[in-house]
Amino acid sequence: MDSSIFCTDLRSIFYKKVLGRGKANTHLFPEEEKLLTELLLKANNGVKELIINPYQTKQPQRIFFDITPNEQGEMKYEKILEGWIIQNIDDLKANTNIFLGEIQDIECFANYVPINIAGENIDILVYHKKKIQIKKYVIRFPL
Repeated sequence: MDSSIFCTDLRSIFYKKVLGRGKANTHLFPEEEKLLTELLLKANNGVKELIINPYQTKQPQRIFFDITPNEQGEMKYEKILEGWIIQNIDDLKANTNIFLGEIQDIECFANYVPINIAGENIDILVYHKKKIQIKKYVIRFPL
């Protein structure tokens, strides 16, 4: 495989590996998914389609994120709020559209995305189909 293609077009994978975090699941953006699929098909001579068999848990359980603030109006852990947002991003009853925009406008989203070689991350990244907006939120309670 041509390493220049890998480094420039599959940035999510490249930066995670450089940062020493390439041992876990890595979020891919839609264009990266398409390129990686093309490379896998090319590498597996003659295969016309990738067969994907997702893991099926025997006892699925929903995770509960308690977002109740403490006496000072703060959450105990920032990651609980991030988990709640990612879990409820497409739930109309959760009202995430108030700060993330309309659900149907979301093209893709990811959490804990590396943004540079120094190891900084974006907590939640959301790509919208219609508009390009850069927003940074600081969450304070009470909402």
